[in-house]
Amino acid sequence: MSEQIDRGRVVEALLAPRPSKSVVALPDFYLDHIVRYPYGVERFVEDVKRIAQQGGGNIIDIPQQYTLGGNASNFADTLARLGSKVYLIARTSPFGKMCLQHFLEGLKVDLTHVKVDSHLSTSSIVEMNLSGRLVNVMIGDAGGLKDFDANKLDEEDLKLLEDADYVCVFNWCQNKFGTELFLQVAKVVGRNDFGYLFIDIGDPSSRIDELKTLCEGLCKVGKIGGLGLNENEAYWVGKTLGCESEDRSELAAYISKRFEGEILLHTAELSSHNIKGEATSIPTFDVKPQKATGAGDCWNAGYILGLILDLSYAERIFLANAVAAAHITKPVSERITLDDVVRIVREGKLRVKS
Repeated sequence: MSEQIDRGRVVEALLAPRPSKSVVALPDFYLDHIVRYPYGVERFVEDVKRIAQQGGGNIIDIPQQYTLGGNASNFADTLARLGSKVYLIARTSPFGKMCLQHFLEGLKVDLTHVKVDSHLSTSSIVEMNLSGRLVNVMIGDAGGLKDFDANKLDEEDLKLLEDADYVCVFNWCQNKFGTELFLQVAKVVGRNDFGYLFIDIGDPSSRIDELKTLCEGLCKVGKIGGLGLNENEAYWVGKTLGCESEDRSELAAYISKRFEGEILLHTAELSSHNIKGEATSIPTFDVKPQKATGAGDCWNAGYILGLILDLSYAERIFLANAVAAAHITKPVSERITLDDVVRIVREGKLRVKS
């Protein structure tokens, strides 16, 4: 089912005084090195092979930058730029903490729960074109995230999680203790009757054998508010739970019959809210991307903002689509503002279903 959206109502909610809610994001911060390769994937492969065969050398004049990375940190940055305070729980190095303070300077992101007890998580991200679509390939070192188990959460962290209105946990795939951490966080959030637990596991394709254990554990947890999935994640989670369909919308609907809570699918063409097999879908905005990295994190931030603003299912995914569209259409070195999102909500053209 697709619904019509009252854009004026969404704008009014965005510009109204913000309800005071406590939002916690964990567990990752990365220093991202983004390489914007201006040609296609095939030429990139050819260039790398040519340079390697000649014994080494340079591919010159390729735009690059260092920026804030990590699902939880990007989510926190986006939500704070849209006017909400976020507490970040993560592990990093002394240099990483300095980078975090630099990137988040002036924003309402509380860093008192960031632990300086490990080495920096880093990622090199190559963005390039494939069949007319901007894609990215990430090469990462998980750093302190790699062994972020439940014991890394101290008493102050646990109290913060237990008292929060929204707890958002990310990046199971790069944490070898991800299942333990996710289930422990779910247990803590479940101690109150008001907390909303949002989960985004990341790309599970390298840990398919362990994904079944995670899914079985989460199916038993009655305190999941929402599970965010892109096309790839929906495929693997759906297959793990026994769905034979290849259609991502059908997979999301199937997953929603197994999990308590909302299943939130976001693709390049549409996004959908699924609960107990019932779907509400909204087309994405028809925009020309200037970047690919971080769109999913921005979508998640937009959805949580929609919850904070007490929007309907359809309005939440419409807003999430708008936040993601605002992000990918900004120049590569710029972050979004509330004005950017309001402009997309008011004027953005939705995709027409072909």
